[in-house]
Amino acid sequence: MSLKCFSRVCSFIFFFISCFFIGYFIFADKTFGHASVDQILFHARTPKTGADKYLFCMAFVYAFLLPVFMFILLWAPSYLCPSKYKLHFHLKKYENQHFFQLVFSVFIFILAGYSMDKSLNISEYLRNIKNPTTLYENYFVTPDKAGISFDKEKKNIVMIYLESMENTYGNGTVFKDNILPNLTNFEKEGQSFKGFRQLNGTQWTIAGIFSSLCGAPIKTPIEGVRSEIYEIFMPGIVCIPELLQKNGYNNYFLLGSDASFAGRQDFFNWHGFPNFWGMKEIKKEKGEISKEMLGSAWGLNDHELFKIAKQKLTEISKNKELFFFAILTVDTHFPNGYLNEKECQVKYNNFLDVVKCSDKEVGNFVNWIKKQSFADNTVIILVGDHITMGNDVFNQIIKNPKREIVNIFIEPTGRRNIQENREFSTMDLAPTILALTGADIETNAFGLGRNLFSKEPTLLEVLGENFITELERFSKYYQTFFPKDVQKYLDKKRKEGIFFLLFP
Repeated sequence: MSLKCFSRVCSFIFFFISCFFIGYFIFADKTFGHASVDQILFHARTPKTGADKYLFCMAFVYAFLLPVFMFILLWAPSYLCPSKYKLHFHLKKYENQHFFQLVFSVFIFILAGYSMDKSLNISEYLRNIKNPTTLYENYFVTPDKAGISFDKEKKNIVMIYLESMENTYGNGTVFKDNILPNLTNFEKEGQSFKGFRQLNGTQWTIAGIFSSLCGAPIKTPIEGVRSEIYEIFMPGIVCIPELLQKNGYNNYFLLGSDASFAGRQDFFNWHGFPNFWGMKEIKKEKGEISKEMLGSAWGLNDHELFKIAKQKLTEISKNKELFFFAILTVDTHFPNGYLNEKECQVKYNNFLDVVKCSDKEVGNFVNWIKKQSFADNTVIILVGDHITMGNDVFNQIIKNPKREIVNIFIEPTGRRNIQENREFSTMDLAPTILALTGADIETNAFGLGRNLFSKEPTLLEVLGENFITELERFSKYYQTFFPKDVQKYLDKKRKEGIFFLLFP
């Protein structure tokens, strides 16, 4: 291969890869807001079944069609008709035009790499791998050391994870109207803590669920690309549902989307949810899913989801059993959500209509629970799985300097006289939920979480920004959460050095 041909091939490769990364991160920024390396690696290693096909189409447009278009616009003319087109840079007087193509391509490649690093903090991520933390050794409290006992009367839990639901929609900082009238009333009726911080490893759905039930973030090892790493979902950590199971609870999880997406089914199987229903399980029970039951491309609409929840809870309550019943809504999932116009009116002609409709559906369901025979012994928990990602009002939402997930705890005994202004993360929900079952927690700690109903300070309150810094670092202790064969695999890859981190 001649030097001229070699430089042209290299320039094409550099240019196409650069456009691919630029296109992909335009897509990620428009769709997910601020994504993280952990989030990208996690979704690369877990099932995509049931995801909105719109996202795949948009990823294809930005990450493939855009590079192809840019190549056709800037590069193809000089390749196809070299005597007529000289890269559009008026370099006709230079015989070594291929050299300038290569320089330009390398420049674009470096620019793309710099932009990617600024967006994802990749260089910092790699530095954190080399500098292990002792955060878990010093502050992570396992169940056997937490001093947990279930001597008091146990309470049922109905926990609703509200997809992408945050305070911005209802606190008047950005939108003139209160888009969450029902949730606002429930806040007054129950407890709602202020001072939430969304931390890395908790900012997507399964990460929000995991951190709120296990007291730890999802930190995805960069070593290797073993896709089966989450098929056995971190058996080295004990989560709240497992403890409840051992103490007489029956645990259930209902969601309107495919349970296998992003490893959720594996999480259910390994961490105390033997009974769960996603799209496949619901279809199996009902025989078919009618068009009226469907919402967005993710699955069932929330109106139908809550219908099923009512049926399940009615059946469960007849058995006089203790239960932990979790639900994950889906109508407010980015980017477009789903508006059930049979149940809700169009007022804003944007995503706010979807949010207000969701508020109505949740309000109706919570009010239904209050009228049931099991209500006197049931705590209702409403929490956003994470703050909002991308939608058509996102540019307004990010104007709120204090974006927090909705978090509401409604006890049958009423409000408590406690401090609600705290500094906390999703991980602090784990011991808080456990305490609401009636359990005594001597340390008021579970994992990295601290009970918000106690006076025990959270790690954010104790360590401040240093907690966030340490959480970003590699932890040998955290690696023990994975299966032993995966641990050995990760250790082997780590010894091979940084160059081999991305290869199996």
